[in-house]
Amino acid sequence: MVEQRWRGFHWVKKLVGSGVEKLIGPKKDDCSTHQPFLYPRGYRTRQKLPTPVLDSFYEQLTAQDIAEIKRHLTPSDIALRTQLCGNADAQDPGIKYVNLHLGVYYQVQAVLEKTGLSPVSPPEDVHSMGRGSLSAGGTTYYADLVMGALKTTGAVLPSYANVLDFGSSSGRVLRVLRSAYPNWNCYGCDPNADAIAWASRNLKGSQFSVSPLKPPLSYDAEMFDLVYAISIWSHFNEMAAISWFEEMRRIVKPQGYLLFTTHGFQAIEHYRKTKSFSEDVLRKVLYSLYERSCFFIDTFGEKGDWGVVDPGWGHAFFSPEWWLDQLCPQWQICLFIPGGVEQSQDLILLKRVL
Repeated sequence: MVEQRWRGFHWVKKLVGSGVEKLIGPKKDDCSTHQPFLYPRGYRTRQKLPTPVLDSFYEQLTAQDIAEIKRHLTPSDIALRTQLCGNADAQDPGIKYVNLHLGVYYQVQAVLEKTGLSPVSPPEDVHSMGRGSLSAGGTTYYADLVMGALKTTGAVLPSYANVLDFGSSSGRVLRVLRSAYPNWNCYGCDPNADAIAWASRNLKGSQFSVSPLKPPLSYDAEMFDLVYAISIWSHFNEMAAISWFEEMRRIVKPQGYLLFTTHGFQAIEHYRKTKSFSEDVLRKVLYSLYERSCFFIDTFGEKGDWGVVDPGWGHAFFSPEWWLDQLCPQWQICLFIPGGVEQSQDLILLKRVL
């Protein structure tokens, strides 16, 4: 059993030699035995994606518009901007992000009219991945993860592209993309019926539908030029992850794109710093990624995630080897940024080639 467990560490030993035991602990049958946890990978993502969505909104605002936004700011807003952006200049993406979303939050008329963003926000009893002043109007950060990845690889979507937000919740990303690209045919789906109902009532111009817990979706085959899934494969167990990849291949057009994010090695370090999981749990994750390339934790149980009960939905971790094995050669890997999502989740852009 011990020898079988360590077979997956063969390539790691080649890299770090006998120091591997100092990094992940000595060989033990029970890998949950407490050891001082040291993260064995020193890589930090250095690639910064462009921000075409944020830039397109911000360049429509005049100096007078920016001055009007600043006139509404409270001392707390200014302190928050300083905390997030430091002494960055006015063209820094962080400064632009804060100014833009505070402009939406305070309903500065020029901001709303020129960008098409809406200040309407889901109530507390409706699922949303972001709340508060810096989430007003949605999130340009995640919209730019999608569009920045496409721009970096030279991918160009049709003017009237069909785009699906798979796992849209109440539409915090899709609403931004719909405003930035009004000619797109935008769709969002999610198993959370309350979030979908709110989005359908409040976010006009996009089509939202409740998705099943298992494939297939209701969409036609080869319907979409782009499907993106933010923090969705970070929750599927292995069987669900495989079956939903197969469904993505069904609904994405040939030469179309799939962008997804998931937990990889970098997320282990993120969770260690935030103490979201114990070191014992993270040690199990690390061993499992080296041994079988994936790990799943049922973190929601019988209560489900906002009432959606699904045994295949929890916290999942996948190594690059795992998704490469599942996706190639049907998909071409266009971009891979470890920890590219808030220094935590990996970002992967795929192109359907078969």
